[in-house]
Amino acid sequence: MPQYTEQVTEIMQPLNYGIYQILPVAETTTPYVALNGFHRAFFWVFFGNMGPGADVVVQVMQATTVAGAGAKVVAGKVTAETATPVSHYAIELQTEELDVDGRFDCVALRFDVDDNDVEATWMIWGVVPVYPPVPTTFWQEIVQ
Repeated sequence: MPQYTEQVTEIMQPLNYGIYQILPVAETTTPYVALNGFHRAFFWVFFGNMGPGADVVVQVMQATTVAGAGAKVVAGKVTAETATPVSHYAIELQTEELDVDGRFDCVALRFDVDDNDVEATWMIWGVVPVYPPVPTTFWQEIVQ
């Protein structure tokens, strides 16, 4: 469990991120990342410009490999169907919510867009490392 004296950069690590311009009637899945070094994950999604009437559903996907083998939706980890422009969404996941009996330990986000273009920015964070602290190689500088 995180301690009060720990730095956020010691217990959270960005695993993947991206910016998408998703076209209407399209389904886009981010690259899968392995969560086997973390007890939790945090997904952050930001919607920027959206065409009139655009609807988007974001689902957390799970797979047995980072190549997406056996991909399926994580139950209960789906956003509302209608997103609004300039809005933030947070999805939290405990690794116990994955199909651990089926050896699912990789995750991704799937965006399903209807009606019009959507701009989305997203990040996937590994949280509460199995072996703290997390590596600092992702960061150019950590100011404390």
